[in-house]
Amino acid sequence: MADDLYGVLKDLRAALNELSGNDRWASGDAWLQRSQGACDNATMKAIIEDNRRGGDIHGRASVIPKASKQSEEPQDRSGWREATPIKPPEGVALVDKLVDAQDRLDAVARAHQMGLSYSEWQKLSEKDIEARKAQQKLREKGPKT
Repeated sequence: MADDLYGVLKDLRAALNELSGNDRWASGDAWLQRSQGACDNATMKAIIEDNRRGGDIHGRASVIPKASKQSEEPQDRSGWREATPIKPPEGVALVDKLVDAQDRLDAVARAHQMGLSYSEWQKLSEKDIEARKAQQKLREKGPKT
């Protein structure tokens, strides 16, 4: 199967080479002709010189600023740093306000669905919460024996 695929690819490459303008598929020294068409000799020489030096282009400034020498006390170089205090991420208070506002809008809509005013619905909710707390206390005490 792999030999068949290789043969098909070889035939395809040969067919592409026969077409005019498709010499990019050719092997041999065709890369030289393509490179000469891409840029002039001076630019190509500069590219080759840069590659011979390992890509190090001299005379270019570093993008990383050099640290200025500070006359402060020497820093601890042991690697230990003071722990950053744990705090909630920024914006949590804003999200809490948005959620509270949406909860209030939902409660008003629920009260209107029940045909009650918001204050009446709120009183019913408080009574429901108190009843649930009382039930929880009874469960914690355990069954009567």
